[in-house]
Amino acid sequence: MKPTKPLQSLPRMIAAGVLMLAVLTAGCAANWGSIRYSPEATRIFKTYQVLPDHRYYYTGRDSMPDTIIGIDNRYTLVTRFWHEVDPDTEKFKKMTDNIWIKTGERNARGAWILEPSGKRVGIWYSSWSWTGVKVLEDNKVVIYSPYSPGRDNGGDLWFDDEY
Repeated sequence: MKPTKPLQSLPRMIAAGVLMLAVLTAGCAANWGSIRYSPEATRIFKTYQVLPDHRYYYTGRDSMPDTIIGIDNRYTLVTRFWHEVDPDTEKFKKMTDNIWIKTGERNARGAWILEPSGKRVGIWYSSWSWTGVKVLEDNKVVIYSPYSPGRDNGGDLWFDDEY
């Protein structure tokens, strides 16, 4: 048997590397959800509608929150920095009206919070354009601090390796 030339085995090594990277990436991304902007979700907040069977939370100041979310009761929000709020109060309506608008950002918009399969976990309202959504075992969900990619955020994205 004659020896293999190094360049002849290069395509096989590249293919094996790509396959390994794809498997690792799929495994890491398997429990990451997302948010999907929706005019319907925006309207729900602007008209002070409350989704049944949802618990509501905010992050930021209660007089001017960064983001308000509603999480379906079938899920448990794992958090250290989201604060629960009763959506059937005047305080909640004022929070919705006074959502914080970062300089240079657009007005607040609503979005659906989705698990990896696309099933709705909850609803989101913020002028921030991105967040991390991680779905854990037993229908536990982590919603990370809101963030706008490509902007100087001063540490606004809080990823915690504990989750």
